[in-house]
Amino acid sequence: MSSKRPNDNSLELAPKTKRSRYVSNACNECKRRKVKCTGDEPCERCLNSMTICSYPRSLARGDVDALSASASRQHEDNGGTSLANMDMQIRTIMEKVDSLHQKMNSLSGAGTSLHEATHSETPGLVSLVEQQQNPSKETTDETSSNSILPRIRSPRRLTSPSGTETLSPEYHGPTSSEFTFTVANESFSDLGIGGTAVSNGSPKQAMNPSFSPPAMPGGHTADKTLLRRLLTRDPLWTIQRSDAFRWMNIYHDSLGAMYPVVESQHLEAKTHMLFDALEAIKAGRYRDHFSRALELLYSGAINETKLLIAMGSIMDLGVVNSEMAVQLVQSVLDSSDDSLMNAEGIHGVQLLVLTALFYLHLDEELKASRYVCLASRRCLEMGLHRRETLLKHFPAEAPRKEALRFFWSVFMLDRRSSLGLGVPFVIQDSLVDPKLVAMPFDHLYLRTMIPFTKLSGKAWHMSNVFGSKDPDVVRDEVDYLDYQVLQWQRQIPESLRYSPGSSGPSSDGHADTSRVAHPTDSTQERFPQRSQFFLSVALCVRANQLRNVIYRPLLQSPSGIQSYSAQATTALLAAQDSLRVLVELETSTDLLERHTVFFKHFIVSALGNLLLLAVHAAAEYWAGIRDTFYAALALLRRLSTRCGPVMRVWDRLKGLEDLHDKIAARRRDAGVSAAAVVWDGDSGGLRTSEKSNTQNDEWRGDPLDMDQTLGSDQHDDDGSGGEYMLFDSQIRDEFAGLFDSSLDVADLFDFPVE
Repeated sequence: MSSKRPNDNSLELAPKTKRSRYVSNACNECKRRKVKCTGDEPCERCLNSMTICSYPRSLARGDVDALSASASRQHEDNGGTSLANMDMQIRTIMEKVDSLHQKMNSLSGAGTSLHEATHSETPGLVSLVEQQQNPSKETTDETSSNSILPRIRSPRRLTSPSGTETLSPEYHGPTSSEFTFTVANESFSDLGIGGTAVSNGSPKQAMNPSFSPPAMPGGHTADKTLLRRLLTRDPLWTIQRSDAFRWMNIYHDSLGAMYPVVESQHLEAKTHMLFDALEAIKAGRYRDHFSRALELLYSGAINETKLLIAMGSIMDLGVVNSEMAVQLVQSVLDSSDDSLMNAEGIHGVQLLVLTALFYLHLDEELKASRYVCLASRRCLEMGLHRRETLLKHFPAEAPRKEALRFFWSVFMLDRRSSLGLGVPFVIQDSLVDPKLVAMPFDHLYLRTMIPFTKLSGKAWHMSNVFGSKDPDVVRDEVDYLDYQVLQWQRQIPESLRYSPGSSGPSSDGHADTSRVAHPTDSTQERFPQRSQFFLSVALCVRANQLRNVIYRPLLQSPSGIQSYSAQATTALLAAQDSLRVLVELETSTDLLERHTVFFKHFIVSALGNLLLLAVHAAAEYWAGIRDTFYAALALLRRLSTRCGPVMRVWDRLKGLEDLHDKIAARRRDAGVSAAAVVWDGDSGGLRTSEKSNTQNDEWRGDPLDMDQTLGSDQHDDDGSGGEYMLFDSQIRDEFAGLFDSSLDVADLFDFPVE
């Protein structure tokens, strides 16, 4: 015991301890924890624990200032925290933020973002900046009682391009209880009693979720360093203004013209302001630019801009160079948090549609369809499919036209994703008000695509009930639906009609790629020819692709082709015409190079019909199929060098490239003509057809004129192939998987977002 007792010398040398004075007012957090408070704003305990430090609202502003000054004098007298130490503490907090960010990156599926880490895990940091700017700022007890800031929630009320606020209307169908209450209230009003039933009131509204940080004071270098790090972590920090607007222009000339879900002028103005602030910060002009940059970065408009830039960069650089695009989309998903799942209002659902378009351009069909389904459901919930709802909640003409353009864009995307995966679509034709089509919305392409989209829905229904109908009924339905598609194609406006042999908007036969972005004008006004040419091509290939879908059920068995021989011949011509247009576009324009994933869908669809004809009726159709078949394979091979998803398809189909040689080798080995070898669907193998030698000579046909693409030696009858079963089951099953609705599209391209 005596060894632990300090000696007298040490007692004399040690300074006498003095209990710190209690302050007359403690912050809310220290009161809640029942601990001693220093009286600063923020107090030392809240600063160390990175929690919000605030004082009761009942305290007068002058009292808070007096207490803060008294506490500061006390700390100065006792050697407390100085301004230099405060800067060191901020740097320490920033190191903790960096550490948290590294840990989040190392965890898979954690779902935590940088935005969440800096605003949820370190709220004291944001509070510190606010308190330094305005020490007397008052906060509510509810906010101060939480140690973690809430995430940004989705808006029900959002700012429109015109600056006015738009509502998120709610639609209640006849089966809902709210519809019953509405009818009862109307009846009460007619009787002069007044509404007595429970009413839901006006459409829901909510706060604008945009992050609005305070303006930075001019003299705190630690705060500038902190916010600069936040800015430099955003992908837009490394993107040049010219590149950003060029990629936005590429989007507006293609997907933006096809699906007009955003207002280009509004986004361009916001993006212009953001780059002004970022360039000022890079140049060292910090005053008022930090808060402006952060406010814009976390706004809904810039989130939409990021998605546009991501899609435009993929079109320009290819899917192979999509790392920057992935980072942009990931930053949107991080900052939006769960608002995509709770999207409200038209401008809130825009992020859903743009995210779906991004995944479509990565060939992520499954992910894209899920976002489209959610956007479609939100359109139905808002009542955008009913004329009376639009007139009620959008009395002004401009917002109503914007809502109509948005709805019809989602309507088209819903059908497109359903046909691509073979799954039912959300917005059924019976749900849409027939009077909705007559309402003006000022978009010629959308107006043209509405009847086509309804025809695609009929094709989907017919394909799913094909086996349960009488052959004569099927024949009549197929012929009539094909007739309707041809009639629609003839009624396409002249300005949107593609003429085979057209070389695009430029004079040299190639589409102009030397665009210069001008951030103050509308894209549609700057480059109408390029956009119009893309839309005309899209209408042409969509019509051919729908005809391929209509006839495909008839080609899935030898008996079907035999029973519907006239329809099979029409299907052959439709597939050949579709591939001929695509090959011509690839040689005369850069559309297929820039929009590879978009056109891949049409190439594979037409090639699939040709392959089904070759599998099930080679003797009758191979001679007419051969040249187009190899031209389509050569087209896929060229496109695969630039696009990862097409490369995956090419890896599965390249075994068909030397098909002619293997057929010839099989004919020599079997001692029969290739025309005599046909697939027997009943036995699951090959059988010898009782065809004449004249027909066998017909099978052989003329040499293929493919020297410039595949080389003449690849189609020589003398090629060797060894043991090979003509269109064996492995090739059939492998290619059929491309049209299987259970196909996991994510296997075609590894996308790291999730």
